[in-house]
Amino acid sequence: MSTATPRSTSWVIRRYGPFAAIALAVALVIGLAPTTTPSRTSVFSGYRPGSPGSQPGAGPSAPGVAGAPVDCSRQSFLGPSAGCKPGWTGASNGGTTYKGVTASNINLVFYQAPSSQQLNSITAAAGQTSSGSLEDHTINVYADFFSRYFQTYGRHVNVQIFNSQAQLGDSSGARADAVATDQQYHAFVDVGSSDVGGTSDAYLDETSRRGIVSIAGNALPQSFYAAHAPFVFGMLPSTDTSDSMVAEYIAKRLGTHSRARFGGAGSNPPVNGQPRRYGILYPTTNLDGTPSIYSRVGDDLSSRLAREGIPTATKIGYALDPNTAETQATNAAQQMKAAKVTTVVCLCDPFSPIFGSKAATEQGYFPEWLQTGYLLGDSDFFARQYDPRQWAHDFGISSLPATQKPQDSQWWRAYKSIDPTTDPPLDAPLDFYSLLLAFSGLEGAGPRLDPGTFADGMFRIRLLSNSPYVPSFFYRTTDYGGIKDAQEVWWDPKAVAPDGQPGHYQSVDGGHRYLLGQWPATPTAAFDPRCLPLASCGAPNAP
Repeated sequence: MSTATPRSTSWVIRRYGPFAAIALAVALVIGLAPTTTPSRTSVFSGYRPGSPGSQPGAGPSAPGVAGAPVDCSRQSFLGPSAGCKPGWTGASNGGTTYKGVTASNINLVFYQAPSSQQLNSITAAAGQTSSGSLEDHTINVYADFFSRYFQTYGRHVNVQIFNSQAQLGDSSGARADAVATDQQYHAFVDVGSSDVGGTSDAYLDETSRRGIVSIAGNALPQSFYAAHAPFVFGMLPSTDTSDSMVAEYIAKRLGTHSRARFGGAGSNPPVNGQPRRYGILYPTTNLDGTPSIYSRVGDDLSSRLAREGIPTATKIGYALDPNTAETQATNAAQQMKAAKVTTVVCLCDPFSPIFGSKAATEQGYFPEWLQTGYLLGDSDFFARQYDPRQWAHDFGISSLPATQKPQDSQWWRAYKSIDPTTDPPLDAPLDFYSLLLAFSGLEGAGPRLDPGTFADGMFRIRLLSNSPYVPSFFYRTTDYGGIKDAQEVWWDPKAVAPDGQPGHYQSVDGGHRYLLGQWPATPTAAFDPRCLPLASCGAPNAP
């Protein structure tokens, strides 16, 4: 690919699922807790329970070989929680144990999903463009890093970059890409599969049907994960976890009979001082007119709120279509006003609030915007694209960790260890954490590799965090999403972020993170600068 080829920041368009943020960690921890074998399915042609290596325990119960030398050097880049690279004596790894796996190679595809001219123009206007050659170089740098510091039992991980030529929202094109991932690239595992047009589920459905393991960059419902187990694992929280977290936050931090306090003065209709009325906004239709994978999240959250004694004033679905986004946003704002919604709960893709916040301002309507942490709307980059007169009223929860300087991060140190002559680009964290998760699964699988042992390896990843910079991250049979906790945030348009740019999500109580069931039943501390330091307003001290 020519170095002149622009790739308008694929980290926010084609793969908006982990961005700088999926800072999964001071490293995903392997083998620190007993593995729980996921439920298996026999409906996919590529995975047959009962075949050699497909059953629980076909790989070693603990990766590596007792007595073989271990290598702990990766801790200097990833931190002590990364553990050590297991030793291996070089005995037989089983040879060709599955498609995309031989005695000497494992095929991994880094899938760059479709984009569109409309969305490219948004990020280009924000000054976020990068060349395809630079991103390809970054992926290759990280592939080199993980190949050095993670155990793959005598096999070389062959990382292949697949740039989709499909149209945004084209489900048939996404399935064709999945066929190519299988037949052209012969993948065992693929990473990076997400998009804004609503075709990632079609891609993942087809790769799963073909027996390819995928690590998805976007949030997915647990029902989708369960139907495709053990072939799809997520990086972001599942939508079920996010909905549960939002409902608990509202019930405990806002209360069941609270009044709005954070809307805009002079809003029509009035917001502040009124009993909170919640309006849920969520995508119901893909760009090609098919039902969105998120079409039930509005009902799911509404049901969870109802169980807490909190009614929903209105639910509004929208189509994931950038061509009609402005018109849809105007209609949604009108419906929210008519329902006298004080608090908009946006279970949205990260681009929709660009149009929604603009439409609300044009109608003189300044509600509270409850941040839900859905699909990276809680990242500084996207929030800076929203109407500041609206987003000054945004608060709630974020699954992303508190931000830090890039130079202090794992992904920066890892990159510089391989290429000390250049700095990693802004989209490097996505590449790093996607491959970190894939190599963690490969290492945890042990020498005999197939989807069953890879799933065992993924279920060995277990990180219960006590740091604001590290999410708790693990899988279980009831939740194949990755991140399991969240922090409380509020948007401050005047704050300068660690990247040096104005506009930043402030972290309440220093970014203290809560698992489900742990939110304190005390009033929110959003928009209170006194509550920024760690343990300043009720959160327990972290080490």
